[in-house]
Amino acid sequence: MRVFRNVNKILASNTYILSKDNNDNVYIVDPGDSVIIINWLISHKKVLTGVFLTHAHFDHMYGINDLLDNYPEASLYVSKLMLDGLFNVRLNTSLYHEQPYVLRDQYLRNIGLLTEGYNFMLWDTHKLFTIYTPGHTKDCVSFRIDNFLFSGDSLIPGKKIFSRKKMSDHKAIANSIKKIYSLFDLIDKIILLPGHGKDFLLNESKVINNFHRLEHIDNLTEIQNRY
Repeated sequence: MRVFRNVNKILASNTYILSKDNNDNVYIVDPGDSVIIINWLISHKKVLTGVFLTHAHFDHMYGINDLLDNYPEASLYVSKLMLDGLFNVRLNTSLYHEQPYVLRDQYLRNIGLLTEGYNFMLWDTHKLFTIYTPGHTKDCVSFRIDNFLFSGDSLIPGKKIFSRKKMSDHKAIANSIKKIYSLFDLIDKIILLPGHGKDFLLNESKVINNFHRLEHIDNLTEIQNRY
């Protein structure tokens, strides 16, 4: 599996493109700048098969409608708790960016629900595993695929997790961070891919060590799996 990162224009959130050589199907984690994603798919002759959300905040979801307009058969994978945010401009914070945004009703049919421990086979040999990691918002999840861990805004090394008085839970934030480390910290070479900022080895992220050289391809950053 190959993983590419785009740093989006809104709040510098990260979108991740998951691709595999010799396979047309591509998956996206937290879609932001849709034009960049669509152009990448076209230029590489790939098809968007599924979109995964770590949580329903505007900066992590504002590319969904455009992507589904172009790939209407793609699935949108969210937790049940994300459903309210998909259709509420206050909950998803788009109102406060003065860009009110909700999922179009026609794409309700594309939704697949994620649960704690949910396993999803992306390709024949690559499985996505879902972990419930609330705190930043109550709907936050993280994903492990092979030795990649997509933490959204549940764990961002070197940054305090942003919290809002009515939507966040400081105790849950701390518990989710502990949960991530307890599940994976003893496993060598887990690569942490947060919702903002650079990637880290998980067991090095506590001391914020950047651990490899970045490769830039087609204006995206490929996360080099050197292990």
